[in-house]
Amino acid sequence: MLLQLLYEERSFKYYIMFRLLAFTGLRKGELLALHWSDIDFENKPLRLRKTLADPRGEIILQTPKSLASRRIISLDDTTLSSLTRWRGNQIEEYAESEVELEDDQKQLIFSRFYNRTKQFGFFRLAHLNDKLYYFLKHHPDLPSITMHRLRHTHASLLF
Repeated sequence: MLLQLLYEERSFKYYIMFRLLAFTGLRKGELLALHWSDIDFENKPLRLRKTLADPRGEIILQTPKSLASRRIISLDDTTLSSLTRWRGNQIEEYAESEVELEDDQKQLIFSRFYNRTKQFGFFRLAHLNDKLYYFLKHHPDLPSITMHRLRHTHASLLF
């Protein structure tokens, strides 16, 4: 229901972000660290090799804490199709902001535009928590869920 409402409210960026969290079991730092080069659209794997961290108030990319966190996840066709659509939207978003896209090795899948620097960059790690809280506050008919519970949703879907 959450994903359906996000989709219907034309919040496509957030729809695909929360879809990836629910359907892959990603942690939010892993999601926000994804680059287009991490996805093989032909063979459908998503390779997790990095995570976003905020150790001293500065957002950085780092390797996951454990070897088990470096993993390959298969993506379903609906998620891949949504990612393809998001990629087109992102190209438009960058063009409207007059910012040049980087190559796939460096191009984040999810970024936000910073007016001060006139550049796209990482989201804050707490941004998705804030977005989910705000969304649920405006949809009190939905059951309350936390970001971490989306990982459990993935486990339940696998089961």
